[in-house]
Amino acid sequence: MKHLAYAPEPRQLIWSNLSLTFYAREVRKYVVYFIVLLVILFFMIPIGIIFELTTLKNLVKLLPFVKPVASISSFRVTF
Repeated sequence: MKHLAYAPEPRQLIWSNLSLTFYAREVRKYVVYFIVLLVILFFMIPIGIIFELTTLKNLVKLLPFVKPVASISSFRVTF
């Protein structure tokens, strides 16, 4: 079971530790945007390439032993 606690009162906070300038917030925001963009590019491009290589037509070209299985009509319908 999780233990819940009330938030501290405003006078218990050290407000000087919470200050962050507008410029610092904007820089952090754009750094995060850039990191997200890099993650998308480095994950989606390889996934797209792998997806293109694994289509049934390309699999038959790359792996000739798959041809008998690919020629079964019910197998083709499922993909």
